[in-house]
Amino acid sequence: MKFFLYITLSVVLCCTACAPRQSNRDVQTSDQNPAALSPDGAMAHFIGTGLEGDTSTFANTHLGSTVTVTVGHSYVSALGQLCKRAYSHDGGMRRSLAACKEEEGAWTLAPDIFEYGAF
Repeated sequence: MKFFLYITLSVVLCCTACAPRQSNRDVQTSDQNPAALSPDGAMAHFIGTGLEGDTSTFANTHLGSTVTVTVGHSYVSALGQLCKRAYSHDGGMRRSLAACKEEEGAWTLAPDIFEYGAF
């Protein structure tokens, strides 16, 4: 029984890490000027290059017209990417988000997994 459980868990973890990713957010390369990016691209760059606790405000992002973002801790995703967690504040709502570093050095916002205000 334990053997079956280990095999099942291993298959699930491998399939999850190998799943194709969608990227509908702006990609920002490490040598690109952040001022030339879209609001979401600039936000991804800020999260990726900022230090934990850094805070900045962005206008006209997919999160809202005016959003304050605070950089959180770094982690490695199941896909092996370096990612950074962040928190946005928009009119009293707090939301968790992340930016991950792509192979070519670009920081991109990870797709949302929770609906706005779901937690």
